[in-house]
Amino acid sequence: MDLDIEAVFSAAPTPLVLLDRDLRILWANEEYLKVTMRARDDIIGRLMAEAFEAEPESESEVMLQSSFRRVLETCQIDHLPLIPYPIMGVDGQLEERFWSATHTPILNDDGAVRYILQNTNDVTEIYRGKSDDPHDLRDHSAILKRAEQVAQRNLELDAASAFFQTVFHQAPSLIAIATGPEHRFRMANEVYHETVGKRELVGLTVREAFPEVEGQGFFELLDQVYETGEAVALRAAPINLQRHGRNHVEQLYIDFVYQPLFDANGKTMGIFCQGHDVTAQQLAEQSLRKTEKRFRTMAQTMPAHVWTAGPDGGLDWLSDQIIEYSGLDEQELLGTNWSTLLHPDDKPAVQARWESSISEGTLYEAEFRLRRHDGVYRWHLVRAVPQRDEDGRIV
Repeated sequence: MDLDIEAVFSAAPTPLVLLDRDLRILWANEEYLKVTMRARDDIIGRLMAEAFEAEPESESEVMLQSSFRRVLETCQIDHLPLIPYPIMGVDGQLEERFWSATHTPILNDDGAVRYILQNTNDVTEIYRGKSDDPHDLRDHSAILKRAEQVAQRNLELDAASAFFQTVFHQAPSLIAIATGPEHRFRMANEVYHETVGKRELVGLTVREAFPEVEGQGFFELLDQVYETGEAVALRAAPINLQRHGRNHVEQLYIDFVYQPLFDANGKTMGIFCQGHDVTAQQLAEQSLRKTEKRFRTMAQTMPAHVWTAGPDGGLDWLSDQIIEYSGLDEQELLGTNWSTLLHPDDKPAVQARWESSISEGTLYEAEFRLRRHDGVYRWHLVRAVPQRDEDGRIV
C-alpha cells in the first residue's frame, strides 16, 4: 500500500510545523495555519522568530528558545506544558494566547538533529476557564495553572543554568567536570579546550581523551581524589600533551586543583578540575635561573670583587673573592653587614655617593678603603650599574 505521509500529516487534526536546525519553517499543516491565523506563504521559509515576532528577552521567547535549545543539545523530545505567546489576529491586533507544545527531534543518519517537529495546541480558553465545553473544565484549568507554575520554575532554572553556562565558559581559567570512577567528561570550558588542543572531550573518559598522559601520574591522582574524597592541588605540574597531532608532544606547566563533588548522601560523584596554564611563566623563570647561573659562574671566575645589592646598599649576592679577601663568611657580609669592612673615614662619602646614584639613576663609582682579613685597609675602585624593573624602578 502506497502511503502519502505528507498528506496524512497535512490532514491531521492537530497543529504541526516542521523546522530546520536554524529554526526556519519548512512546512506546516492546515490546522497549524488555522490556529495561528497565518497564510502558508507568510511563514514558509522564514525563521520562527520572524514569522511570529516577540521581544527577544520576553518570557515567551525565552521559554520557546530554551526548549528548542534543549532538543538540539540532547536530541530528546522537549515539552512546554504551558507557554504564553501572543499572536497577531486577523484584525491586526496582538492577542495574548496560551499554548501547550511538544518539540520532537528528527535525527539524521549520524544521530544529530536534522529537523524539529512542533506540535502546538491553543489552550487559551481552557486556561482562562471560558471553554464552551463544560466537561472537566475546572480540572483542566487547575492542571494548566499548575503547569504554568512548573513552566515558570523551569524558566527560572533555565535562566540560572544559562548564567552558570556563561560564567563557566567565559572563565579565564581551565575548568572541567568529570563524573564517575572512570572520570567521564561532562563539561569543559573554552580555555580548557584551547589548552589541550581543541580535542573532543565531553562523553569521553580522561583515559580515552588523553591517551598520551598515561604514566604521568594524573590519572592516578584523579583516582585518589575520587576514592578518598580529598582535594589535591599542585603547582607548575609538568604534563606532556599532543596538542597539535600525534607526532608533536609539548610540555606544559599547570597549576591545578582536583576538587571532589559529592551527592546528597556525601558520596563522591565526580571531580571539579580547575587550573591555570603557567607554562610561559615557568619557562621565563627557568630562563632567568639559567641566566643567573651563567652570571654567577662568570663572576666567580673573575679576579675582581663582584656583588649585587638592593637600593638600600645591602648586598644580596657576592663572589667568593670577597669572602676570601675579608676572611668572613657569607652571612657576615650579606645585607649591610659588609660596611664593617669600610674604613670609618670613608663611610660618609660612600653613603652620600650611593644615595645620589640611586636618586638620579646614574652609574655608581667611588674609591674607598676596605679591611682585608689581616686587618690592613686597601684602596678599591668600585663601580655599579643600576638595574631596573618593568616600571623603571631600580631594584
